[in-house]
Amino acid sequence: MSPSLWNTASLCFLLVWLFSLHSIAVFLFSDGFLLRRTALSNTSNCSNRRQWQEAVSSKQCWMDKRFDKIVIVIIDSLRLDFALFDERLPQLHTPHYRNKLPIIHELLSSSPEENDAHIFRFIADPPTTTMQRLKGLTTGSLPTFIDAGNNFASSAIAEDNWVTLARDNGLTSVMLGDDTWLSLFPQHFIREFGYNPFDVKDLHTVDNGVLKDLFTELKKPDWNVLLAHFEGVDHVGHRFGPSHPEMASKLSQMDGVLRDVVDLLDSSTLMIVMGDHGMTPSGDHGGDSIDEMNAALFAYSKQQRLWPQAKDVKAVSQIDLVPTISLLLGLPIPFSNLGFVIPELLSFGSNPRETLLRAMQLNAHQLSRYLNTYNTVSGDLPLGEYHQLKADFEMTERSFQSVMSNTVTADSELLLDHYRKYFEGVNAMCRSVWVKFDLVLMALGIVMLVFSLVPISFLLLAHLQLRSSMWVSVLVGVLVGSLFGIPLHFLLATKPSEGLGTFCCFGSALGSVVGFVWSQCTSSPLVRQTIISEWKPSQHWLPQVDNIFATLVLLIQCVGLLSNSYVLYEDSCISFLLISLYVIYFLTKASGSAISVIGASRKKVAGQTYDWTYFALFGLSVVVAGICSRTATHFQGCVEMKIGCERSSFLFSLSAAEPIIGSLKSPRYMFSCACVALIPAILWKILKSQGHLENFSPFHLCVSYGLPTIVVCIWIYWALQSLPASTLDQLLDWQHVMLPRIVYALTAVILVVLLIRPMAVRARITGFLPHLRAQSNPVTVELTGWNSVYVSPCLLLWVTVWLVLTLLQGDGLAPAMLLLALQAAFTVSAISLLTEQSGRRGEGVRWCEVVMWTTLSYHFFYSTGHQPVLSDLRFDAAFIGFRGTVEGVLPLALSALLVLLNTLTSQTLCILGLPVLLLVKQRGLVLGPTACSTEKADSTTRPVVRGPPRMPVNSGNLHLATFHLLLQYMLCHTFKLIAAAIMATVLRRHLMVWKVFAPRYLLELANFMYGEVLCLLMFAFVILLDRKLRAWLSNISRNYLFFIY
Repeated sequence: MSPSLWNTASLCFLLVWLFSLHSIAVFLFSDGFLLRRTALSNTSNCSNRRQWQEAVSSKQCWMDKRFDKIVIVIIDSLRLDFALFDERLPQLHTPHYRNKLPIIHELLSSSPEENDAHIFRFIADPPTTTMQRLKGLTTGSLPTFIDAGNNFASSAIAEDNWVTLARDNGLTSVMLGDDTWLSLFPQHFIREFGYNPFDVKDLHTVDNGVLKDLFTELKKPDWNVLLAHFEGVDHVGHRFGPSHPEMASKLSQMDGVLRDVVDLLDSSTLMIVMGDHGMTPSGDHGGDSIDEMNAALFAYSKQQRLWPQAKDVKAVSQIDLVPTISLLLGLPIPFSNLGFVIPELLSFGSNPRETLLRAMQLNAHQLSRYLNTYNTVSGDLPLGEYHQLKADFEMTERSFQSVMSNTVTADSELLLDHYRKYFEGVNAMCRSVWVKFDLVLMALGIVMLVFSLVPISFLLLAHLQLRSSMWVSVLVGVLVGSLFGIPLHFLLATKPSEGLGTFCCFGSALGSVVGFVWSQCTSSPLVRQTIISEWKPSQHWLPQVDNIFATLVLLIQCVGLLSNSYVLYEDSCISFLLISLYVIYFLTKASGSAISVIGASRKKVAGQTYDWTYFALFGLSVVVAGICSRTATHFQGCVEMKIGCERSSFLFSLSAAEPIIGSLKSPRYMFSCACVALIPAILWKILKSQGHLENFSPFHLCVSYGLPTIVVCIWIYWALQSLPASTLDQLLDWQHVMLPRIVYALTAVILVVLLIRPMAVRARITGFLPHLRAQSNPVTVELTGWNSVYVSPCLLLWVTVWLVLTLLQGDGLAPAMLLLALQAAFTVSAISLLTEQSGRRGEGVRWCEVVMWTTLSYHFFYSTGHQPVLSDLRFDAAFIGFRGTVEGVLPLALSALLVLLNTLTSQTLCILGLPVLLLVKQRGLVLGPTACSTEKADSTTRPVVRGPPRMPVNSGNLHLATFHLLLQYMLCHTFKLIAAAIMATVLRRHLMVWKVFAPRYLLELANFMYGEVLCLLMFAFVILLDRKLRAWLSNISRNYLFFIY
């Protein structure tokens, strides 16, 4: 192949190279923005008390233990108001989650001479996901934002924690319930009864497993700590929300469990009941809303109450439980703990006040030792605050010695206040340190993203020369750039995290861009002229208005990210901008058509007759697409910060929405079934009309039998899921997973067919018999369906994936998925009609159409009920086709993929639709008033091409046009990612950074990286499709030549 020609291999390498540039940029920025902290491996032990020998007189490890045993009952997602009892609430109108744990109220009201009971507002640090909360509850450390991604990949805790300290100091533990504990603390329990907690549709397996062994274990004498982690309340919240009868049933079950546990307690045992986090009104968690952070903590023992019960519910941090449990069991406080003891639980013994002061003194020594070590290892602590806290600690220590020799209560209260201020100062400083951003890495990431625009612009605006010298220049740039990273490291590096490899990586990426630009500017003298010519204004400025407006819309979307109001209401803004694009697109073409026909209703333009039918259908398509866009907004979700927003009942499954929709359950199910069946039926009709189902081929089998089977499986699966929870839980595991797995299997079969034999054409050679070889009847090839031979496999791929994604979205969002498909179809139809009317088939997709398509992807992200917040991730999608324990690399990967597909449904479908968008402008499926411009067979209305077999499009043009289209789509998302990165940098100190802006950046990041990978796959699919069709046509051509000669 001539070095001056575009070739497929070079195009593929260019896409991979651009993906590499973006990956490096994203890594650099994210490494500086997503916070981490230095985890220390130091541990506490009993010998540490020798450092403050005079302050410790206990014969135990650090101090005398109060209890021999502790029973910890974790009710996952136990929000504070679930545990409170309000007698004023009328019984008939009480929410399903209120007053269902009366045992707590009864114990709080019991005699203080025989019972010691306290309830607290248990404040969870975000992210409010179970694994991060368990880390905080055992180590006393604070999580960072990036920890949220590890919720489903729990690994053993390396930091010091009270569970490990209990084992190392001779105490024994038993665990029942959520097996996350077993991942975090392997080999720590003498007996363990773990159950996988991630199937949120399963309300009872974990709880029933705990109850099977709980009371037997309680009666055994060989344990010191018993952990019972129930998941039912959390699963009811995810599946139905808190305002559902199932929540009342589950909380009542927990009330009965607590009553039975209390009956088995003795005076040397403490019972702690707590929630690891709360839940939103929709039943989700993971963010930092008040409902998610406010959990309940209840402590009870059959000892005398020595600390007066507060009138109001006192707030304590979850990490405060760590030093409290440690000292109650006589253990050292974990080395990295940042919590401080809960006074109500540490006031015991003959002199409760002195015991509490000694506990606080031990806590203060532990914190001081941790700060000294952390500052030595990381050097991150601000010296001013650090030395001030060190002076406060020394002053408090002197006050402690003075108070111990003086029994004046006022002095004790003053010392307690000093300790509280010291603890709060340490906590505030550490929190401020762990929200320090690495601005150097963030700046390098943004710079790299901006520089990545340069090669994209060159590739779109210039007719470049792809020679081997270009890749040599890129490689030289990589080598020189990596060397440039060495001095850059010495100039800019300020933290240990900014390693030499990071700067060399940045330099090599930047050098490759410079090498690419240099190769083009030196090897092709016409590049500059080409770029300039591309920017010359056209003779008529009117056709460019839609492109200009599309650029303005993209700019609005980028700049709007700097406003928290825009981010919160982006769903409404995107819908408005999309409809505005439709209006401008229509008005621009209407004005152009009016100019073309001034003075006459019909006029010949460039040898063709202008037909108003095309324009009428074009206008109708635009209007219907706009109506679909507006209707889809009714399926948008809600976030906590949006005032007055109510979630649509369609965002709940049939079983969860039953209390809301009542008797409409069956009609809604039928409506959802009709929505999921309509698109495959439309596809069958289109392919039938284009002649693709004439022969009995694998393609025909997939369309006529594969897709209907998938639809029926989805219908039956949704019917099963609509059953009452009590009935559904009685089904066997295989009955839960069989139907989705059939859908996945059929999808895989269809994908294989599209990769191996995507042709859907019937070929017939005529005129080869002797009596037909007359001059009037020459040898011809009739190809039925040849005009749309490229677009038909793409349509089948799109509809197949659409069905799978509809299954993942659930029955409630089937109408939204239908609107997505219809809006995409009518958008493509409008573009096709406009192209046919103008007679410009063969040209690429215009910029305004790409921006419209990109905006459509964002619009349907919101219109399928998604929001860019952590608590809105639909982890239940991971268990559609899986049940119970998901173990092994492949099942875990598939489950993660299902959650990703559920979240990025709109991005997936829009990228899969890009080839269709292009092919209808080349020479694909014609959606105009005439079926096609080819001849018709005498006995059929199917489109038939007669004559020597030729490809409907040129391969080189197709590959290049596809490459340019993908580049334009990537360019839109690159601009959005740059804007999101700038937003995160500028607003990093904003009050709502972790609530609004960081999740929005993560959404843009996921959209961008996932989208580029999918673009690469679609480019490979188009190339493979083209080669398969060419090979098939080559075989037909050989037969044709044989009959000719």
